[in-house]
Amino acid sequence: YSRYVRGVSFLRLFGACQLAAFALSLLDVLLVSRLNLRLGIPDRLFVLGSDALSTVLSRLTMQPFLVLAARLCPPGCEASLYATFMSTYNFGHTLAGASGAALLAPFGVEKGAYAGLVPLLLVRSATLLLPLLLLKPLLGGATDRLKTD
Repeated sequence: YSRYVRGVSFLRLFGACQLAAFALSLLDVLLVSRLNLRLGIPDRLFVLGSDALSTVLSRLTMQPFLVLAARLCPPGCEASLYATFMSTYNFGHTLAGASGAALLAPFGVEKGAYAGLVPLLLVRSATLLLPLLLLKPLLGGATDRLKTD
């Protein structure tokens, strides 16, 4: 991280990670539509590869937030800030899972009926782009000053 990302703006790094997450999430569409087999990639290899990349990308995406939190944190409050950050992060993942489960029925995905799974996965992928639309308005003019040292 320090070797390759130091000095890169937070906005640029986060944007690149979100775009990579979007592209990676589209791999699930390939898996569900079985295009991976047409490309000669077995299911197990495809799933293991995309899962490993997803984990690395998730960690890389979280790193700038942790660096910024460490900079902004008053001395002696590090544990509280980290606990708050991780609680918010985990709540977001829980909310995303619940939202995804709530969308199964409207898309017609249920046991034995998976016709709406590809459109649902495309919606899921598109939602990964939403933070990019909100980042500049939420950060205001601070985006130029945020570097990930």
